[in-house]
Amino acid sequence: MQYLYSFQFTENEDTKVHKKYFNDCFSSVNSLFIMLVSLIIELQNKSQKQLNISKRSISGIQNKKYLSKNFSQNLLIKNWLNDPIIFEQIANKNIVNWDINFKLIDNLYKEIINSGVYDKYILIEKSSFEIDKKFVSSIFSEIIIKNDIFYDFVQDSNIFWSDDFPFVNTLILRFIKSSKNDGFEKLLTLGLFSSKSDENFAKFLFESALFNHKSNLSLINKYLKNWDVERVAKIDLVLISLAISEIVNIDSIPMKVSLNEYIEIAKDYSSDKSSFFINGVLDKICKDLKKNKKLTKE
Repeated sequence: MQYLYSFQFTENEDTKVHKKYFNDCFSSVNSLFIMLVSLIIELQNKSQKQLNISKRSISGIQNKKYLSKNFSQNLLIKNWLNDPIIFEQIANKNIVNWDINFKLIDNLYKEIINSGVYDKYILIEKSSFEIDKKFVSSIFSEIIIKNDIFYDFVQDSNIFWSDDFPFVNTLILRFIKSSKNDGFEKLLTLGLFSSKSDENFAKFLFESALFNHKSNLSLINKYLKNWDVERVAKIDLVLISLAISEIVNIDSIPMKVSLNEYIEIAKDYSSDKSSFFINGVLDKICKDLKKNKKLTKE
């Protein structure tokens, strides 16, 4: 959807460029996931540095928030740091230099240590892997992803990350919850698709929608009663075009399923009335395609 929208404003006909952009869209999910893991590791590093500074305090005034070892010795994060798979992923991606973005780390760390979650955590005298998991999950869901400065950083770092953010946050929380104290091999395959058929579906839909976009727009214009195609919101045209490509060219997905999916997407990305508009236009198009025997599936 995003790519077809931007495609309307470009004259670039290079298929290789289109496919590269398409692949970048998907790889951004992986890179955001790794960035968030590395962020949590960096926050633990910050905790260790602050602990060392506090111990060496010349004034003798030592804040218990900084003296607690619970964060710096968090078992889950230590496992991440010591796991060769995670270390390799972070090194290979080379996504963010946290030394340059130290102000962001300072901001997040300060918010964490001033939170009620942290206050309860440092009172625990003998932590455990499960307790440490719960702490990481809490600071991630209650502090990190709700921090406005961090969200601005996510938006500015990668054009795809804004839309990926809610989905990848769910993946991170699932990753934390599923983590065990004996490695992450099964959890960190990080395949972008659950199966080869899903990957083929994504590529086929992308290529089909790109190739047929102009002809789809002509078909849409036929059913815009009292409306010129130029007056319709471009994102609505993109969604209808995508839906037509899926309904006509992918036999494995029932028509009603496709219709429901694109109506739901419209609710998130377009105006309040767009879902009704899209549903109405697609309904007319599908009836016409069936009448002319260009569409046989239900």
